[in-house]
Amino acid sequence: MTKPQALSLADLRGKKKPVTRSVEIFLDSEVATDINRAQARLNDLEERLGKDPHRRDLQIKREQVEAELERLQAEAAESGAVATFSFRALGRKAYEKLIEEHPVTKEQQREARERGADVGLPTQIGRLHWNADTFPPALVAAASYEPKISHEEAWKSFTSAKTGTWEN
Repeated sequence: MTKPQALSLADLRGKKKPVTRSVEIFLDSEVATDINRAQARLNDLEERLGKDPHRRDLQIKREQVEAELERLQAEAAESGAVATFSFRALGRKAYEKLIEEHPVTKEQQREARERGADVGLPTQIGRLHWNADTFPPALVAAASYEPKISHEEAWKSFTSAKTGTWEN
């Protein structure tokens, strides 16, 4: 049997694919609350079972809550109460370029230093590296993969989130 040939760094770079992560966003706050409560009950039961793994009553209850959670999640998916968004890593150069395109303002830097000082953070930690108003929506737009989110859509979502409303 022959030993597999070691790959060079160039070969490895050619095989590298950007990391993609998905997140579920609840579009119905009542559904989100129900699912979060069931998940919290399940977490509590698992913690209690970790301390006393032989309690049959807790095992049965955990199975019931797991089934309830699965049912709630399936209902949420079927009803359209949850949407899945996928984001893809930009890569270092694209990320740094995005930061350069959204420089922090002097006012934002001053506010960050003051807030950091209020909680006792060293000056370097309380320093912003990008514009807190424009960078987040630009990052969402740049990293969005499925569905692709335009800069305008991301900007609209961020500005409406600041006012507590969701604009269509």
